[in-house]
Amino acid sequence: MRKIELSQEQEEILLEHFAATPKRELADMLGISLPTLYRLAHNYGVGLPGPANKILLDDEQLDYLVRHFKDRENEFLAYKLGISESTLHRLARRYGLTKSQAYLKARSVEGGHTSIYYHRKRGTSFIPKKGDPVRPGSEKGWFKPGEKPVDRIGPKREAERIQRAAASRRATRLDEFVRVQKGLPQKTKLKFRTIPPKAYAERHYLKARGYILDNFALMAYYTPDTRRCPRLEANPHIYHFAPAV
Repeated sequence: MRKIELSQEQEEILLEHFAATPKRELADMLGISLPTLYRLAHNYGVGLPGPANKILLDDEQLDYLVRHFKDRENEFLAYKLGISESTLHRLARRYGLTKSQAYLKARSVEGGHTSIYYHRKRGTSFIPKKGDPVRPGSEKGWFKPGEKPVDRIGPKREAERIQRAAASRRATRLDEFVRVQKGLPQKTKLKFRTIPPKAYAERHYLKARGYILDNFALMAYYTPDTRRCPRLEANPHIYHFAPAV
């Protein structure tokens, strides 16, 4: 490898402008390649990693980055600001910049359409429609008429699959029931009663006696005007009893 030596004037430019000047621009100023610039900077002791050697943006560039990072491609922003994409990512993390949901959704839809287009163009569509060509051999994984999962995986694995599905269903219903009892918004469309069915008759009886009921916490509060029921308070069925404060 040819060893490149800098003149005194070039050395002064390197030492003075390495920290604040974009590296590609500085390499053009010195008439050398970018890898050579980093090698020489390391030899002169200015290529060590540190905050002083990081690329910084001026106020105009930073304002542009903050305004357009949420809805522009990173490649375009890096080209516009004259920095690398890795530097762009570092600055975005530093200033807490993220992409907008509309931009992410648009890119996701665009990527899906592009993928489907090229799959159909090659005849390997993973979402076959009526009349689309089917990749040879892909029909091996299709269910045949009358075939069931138990025919594929066997009775033992099918029973285990049903047990796992039932356990997952019970956990989901329990989590949703607790959210309903606490008055929190549901995550699913499951329907629940706010109190167990046996509590309806007991609720009517307690309200007639003057208890103050909290259906979410299943608590019955009594006041001096309440005609208390010692039998239910000693052996609570649904509601738990406490004095009203």
